[in-house]
Amino acid sequence: MVSVREVVNEVLFGVIDGLIYVLLYVYIVPLLFDYILSYFSSALSLGTLSQPLSVPLSELIIVIALFEGIGITSRILRGHILGPTLRALGSLLGLIFVLAVVQDIMPNGVIAGSYALSSNSYVTVKVDIDPLLVAFVAALALPGIVTPFIDYFLTERD
Repeated sequence: MVSVREVVNEVLFGVIDGLIYVLLYVYIVPLLFDYILSYFSSALSLGTLSQPLSVPLSELIIVIALFEGIGITSRILRGHILGPTLRALGSLLGLIFVLAVVQDIMPNGVIAGSYALSSNSYVTVKVDIDPLLVAFVAALALPGIVTPFIDYFLTERD
């Protein structure tokens, strides 16, 4: 039988897990992408990106609520197979959120720039980095998807 204290502890740890997901996927990773893309944009003289990083407040509240709900539920169901499934779902939700924010920053994943070779000739360069961004974000989210199942199957139960 589970005591009330254990449930309260799991809920508090779930809130902390949700906050960690929010910090990671809502703030840190999108700001990292914004920094990297603005650095490459200025270093390669490509001009500015389409728009600065911004997320509407209503979407932000929904994402934070989803992360918190998933974090609390996964902590309460930690000994059950749904626990790691929900933790993996939180990582997938973060992956989708980051890709949506990057898509807002840089539509179609294309960086384009024109270079003047002489007064009469120009070279226009367009680089599609969308597959690279998807692979990079997926590589960031993969440990969050796989490790909950590894923890679940390696943990001994009574």
